[in-house]
Amino acid sequence: MILKGKNNQSSEKVDTLIGTDTALEGNIESQGSLRVDGKVKGDIKVAGDLFVGENALINGNIYANNVVFSGTLEGNIHIPGVLKLKSTAKI
Repeated sequence: MILKGKNNQSSEKVDTLIGTDTALEGNIESQGSLRVDGKVKGDIKVAGDLFVGENALINGNIYANNVVFSGTLEGNIHIPGVLKLKSTAKI
């Protein structure tokens, strides 16, 4: 899945999507990028980037390269790269 930004350039590349009507319990590990719009109870470990939507709820720790965060987190974020917090983020 690739979302288009200005001038049809890719603004985020996502390998896996957890939709708004999805709730997962357990740890998630991925070698690619992940977008979460639903609920996750467990740690998230991705080698790529993590995108967290406005209505997402994560109860666990995040380990990712870069994170763009708009939702709610009950846990910690561990990243070597960039953390972008949107105005709707609650940590």
